[in-house]
Amino acid sequence: TIGAAGILWSGQPGLAGRLGLPVGGSTTSPLQFADKAIDRRDLATGNELFAVSGKIVNPTDSRQRVPDIRADLRDAQGRPVYSWTITPERRVIGPRGQLDFNSAKLDVPGNVKVLELSFAGEGGG
Repeated sequence: TIGAAGILWSGQPGLAGRLGLPVGGSTTSPLQFADKAIDRRDLATGNELFAVSGKIVNPTDSRQRVPDIRADLRDAQGRPVYSWTITPERRVIGPRGQLDFNSAKLDVPGNVKVLELSFAGEGGG
């Protein structure tokens, strides 16, 4: 089993976000990711479960639409390995509100080193 400690996170899309550079523009959602967690474990069936969970936070004083979440997995060189879309339980978060999300996939490739979370439709890499 590979420990979750070796996997890096990026809550912003694209290379600029991974490098800590600002990511702006009118298409960028004000919503933020928080309390992100990864669980990777072997199941009794012989499959491996890769689970992602966390919260989407609305730091604004107005209701915000919640787009789909894109989960991109990359290897140590930043090459795409696997990706999928997570559909949120609700499409709107009230002012200063939050929404839990979670998703799991079976048999994700073992060379995953980076998980990037972004909102579908945002510009970036």
